[in-house]
Amino acid sequence: MTTTRQLFFLVTLLFFFEHVSALNANEKLIACCAHDPEIDAGCANKYCNFGQINQLMVLPFIAECGPKGKTVSRIWDCISSKHDHSACCTNQNVLPLCRAFCNASKSVPTDVLKYGFCTSEFDKYRLCFRTHLKHHKAIRQ
Repeated sequence: MTTTRQLFFLVTLLFFFEHVSALNANEKLIACCAHDPEIDAGCANKYCNFGQINQLMVLPFIAECGPKGKTVSRIWDCISSKHDHSACCTNQNVLPLCRAFCNASKSVPTDVLKYGFCTSEFDKYRLCFRTHLKHHKAIRQ
C-alpha cells in the first residue's frame, strides 16, 4: 500500500512540476529569439513578443531590423515556428493570396508590390502562430 501511495505522490509531483515549468507561447517566442545569435538583440527585445508585434508594427519591424543581417527572417522563423499554418489561416479567413505567409515551412514571399497589402492579415497569422507555439516547442530553446 505504501508503494502505491509513493507512486501516486511521485506521479502527482512530476505532473505539478511539468505544469508549473511549462512556458507559454510568448515565453517560448522570447526564448527562441534570445537563443539565436543571428538576431539583433535590440530587435529581439522589441519584436519577439506576441503582445508587441501586430499588423501595424510589421513595416516598422522590417524597416528597422531588415538592415541587421538575418534578423527579420530569423525572428519570422521563431514567430511562425517554420510550420505550415495553412489550415488555421483558412479557418481565420486569411485572404487566399496572403495564405502564402501561412506556410512558414517554405520561404516567405518578398514581392512587396504583390503581397504588401497582406500586412493587414498579420493579426490572423499571429493568432495561428501563437496557438501553434502554445502547444509545441519553439524551434530554438
